[in-house]
Amino acid sequence: INYRLGVFGFLCHPALSAESAHGVSGNYGILDQIESLKWIKKNIAQFGGDPDNITVFGQSAGAASVKNMVISPLSKGMVKKAIIQSIGGIGMSLSAPATQEELDAKSKAKLDAAGFTTLEQLRGASWDELVKACAGEGPRDPNAVRFSPHNDGVLLTEDFNQAAFNNSLSDVPYMIGSCANDMPGLANGIQRFAEVRDSLSQHPTYVYYFDRPLPTDGRKALEGSFHSSELWYVFHTLGRSWRPFTEADYELSNRMVDYWTNFCKYGNPNGAEDGEWQPYTQENPNFMLFKLNDKDVEASEVGQPIKPQGGGMMFGF
Repeated sequence: INYRLGVFGFLCHPALSAESAHGVSGNYGILDQIESLKWIKKNIAQFGGDPDNITVFGQSAGAASVKNMVISPLSKGMVKKAIIQSIGGIGMSLSAPATQEELDAKSKAKLDAAGFTTLEQLRGASWDELVKACAGEGPRDPNAVRFSPHNDGVLLTEDFNQAAFNNSLSDVPYMIGSCANDMPGLANGIQRFAEVRDSLSQHPTYVYYFDRPLPTDGRKALEGSFHSSELWYVFHTLGRSWRPFTEADYELSNRMVDYWTNFCKYGNPNGAEDGEWQPYTQENPNFMLFKLNDKDVEASEVGQPIKPQGGGMMFGF
């Protein structure tokens, strides 16, 4: 789905808050996502879909959006399953640690200094002018205006960590995981989230770990199971990459696509019945490891890349 980003997606300002029915501003990008969710709920039956069986999933910033959608009061009851890829579980705060009033005042001060003192002037400005006006002296300047979701008391009333411990997030099946060479600190937060869900919910949490170092053309710097490396496999788009993927990679991709699709359909990556991927519990901390066996790795290092057969598969809600 498309949604507003940056200054257009998350700018707070008292003039914008004043014209809002709830007296808040910012978070427009997340509101766009919830409008898309409402559209799916209202219209998907006309395309053969089930409006009562909607899955949201995303990776990195997309996974952060999923976290916001499962805790927002505005999307309650619409999300039936959620997949969170490479943004961790409990521990990583995703919201700006400031109040609506503080964020409004900070943006106003920066924009006033740049000559944008009225709402008409703000709406008449270009993206480039607004971004420059909100910028700081450097990437870590605390005076710079950050464009990110925040707790406005309407769209977001608590952060994901609080919602997990309070059991106030959507009580649905979850799939969550990361890559072997992902951003640091994700694994512990994922484990903690799965443990908390096991203690508070009857719905399962399935945990995965992607550990296929991607093949390269010899450049060592491009090796590894890095952040986002699983996306070629999840969307079955290996054939759109220059990397020398082998038959074993395509088999791994097919397996992952089946798991993701089954989870979207049944809330269980195995399908309608239980299979080898078991939920993560405190008593049995199971997770699915996605990798090639030693024989396949050896073959991928010396073998020739193959051409994909047939069409790719993409799925969203």
